[in-house]
Amino acid sequence: MTTSLADFLISISTKTVDNVIEFGEIKTLLSIDEELPGNWELTLPEKSNLKLYILSGNMENLLNINWRIVQKNNSSLEIFWVLNNSLTTEVSLEIEVFDSCQTILNTLILARDSSNFSLNMKIIHLGKKSVSKQFSKTVLEDNSVIKLTQEIEIAKNTKNNMANLTNKNLILSSQAALSTKPILKIKSKEVECGHEASSLILEENELFYFQTRGFTKKEALHLTKVGFLNEFVSKIDLICFKDKVLASI
Repeated sequence: MTTSLADFLISISTKTVDNVIEFGEIKTLLSIDEELPGNWELTLPEKSNLKLYILSGNMENLLNINWRIVQKNNSSLEIFWVLNNSLTTEVSLEIEVFDSCQTILNTLILARDSSNFSLNMKIIHLGKKSVSKQFSKTVLEDNSVIKLTQEIEIAKNTKNNMANLTNKNLILSSQAALSTKPILKIKSKEVECGHEASSLILEENELFYFQTRGFTKKEALHLTKVGFLNEFVSKIDLICFKDKVLASI
């Protein structure tokens, strides 16, 4: 089943109390340039599955989001969140994970002009035998600013959890500003955690290489972005969403 996030919220509004939403069916939710709920809490019951695809772009006003998701035992959550050229964006997402869950959070930020992004993404392991992955890519152009904090917390008295953070960045302008902060709070000994971060600054001689082969500077920049983002885009299994993401690059 594929539906929009807005339709989903309307369809279950009778089950919503104080912005806390519960559901048990397997669902795929798709949101393309919709107005997203600012303060939102979602509970995934045991053995439930959710895939959430969000493309937020071309918004003139402040986008301020504060979401909390709770995964009960044996639930599965995968999110693809693409933020594209919003004027000012502030996102706080916290996911609480209990026993034997799988959590995959994929984030892509395409920052242009004077856009300003501030994201705090946090996964808290409160149970045992769960797996979480945070994978993010950013592209900065013009005078854009990105501040990205990715955090994993492993609570006390938990066992056999696996968690990983990956952050890769492409900086296409000397006027852009990037701040990334990976945080690992490990309060249990029986855990496997890791993080990886890298930043690539495109040099003029690399653009010149493309131009000597007949490409304009604009075409060279586009090819560079497409190549850098292929790793992210190839993970998207919903074709209509993948097409929208490719069109936004």
